[in-house]
Amino acid sequence: MRSIDDWARILLGAGLLTGAMAVVIGLLFPIGGPREVSATVLFGVWFLVCLMLAFRAIRADDIVRHRRWMIRAFAIGVGVGTIRIWIALFVITGLLDLPPLSGQPSGSRSSCTLWPRNFGCAPARCHRK
Repeated sequence: MRSIDDWARILLGAGLLTGAMAVVIGLLFPIGGPREVSATVLFGVWFLVCLMLAFRAIRADDIVRHRRWMIRAFAIGVGVGTIRIWIALFVITGLLDLPPLSGQPSGSRSSCTLWPRNFGCAPARCHRK
């Protein structure tokens, strides 16, 4: 049976791999044009930074700081999932028309409106006593 430390290392590796692949794939295959590329790189790198700072904090036995960085990383992951769900709903209902891999800007308005909501919740959770 694996210990909690083994599982944490496996999950950290999976998170780092996922974040790195998100940045690489976002750069190589942009669907929404330059706005999507910039958002993908910005939030992908921020996700990786949050994971690395959480790892550094737990190695220093700073559980409070570790928890705060992990909440931030989780908020970024939830933000990505939320945007994907909303974009799918917008496309299904006809409110958003995605061009077929043409590189034309699309979906960036919904991305810009959904990210602040997710990031607004994380600091509130991190600084609650």
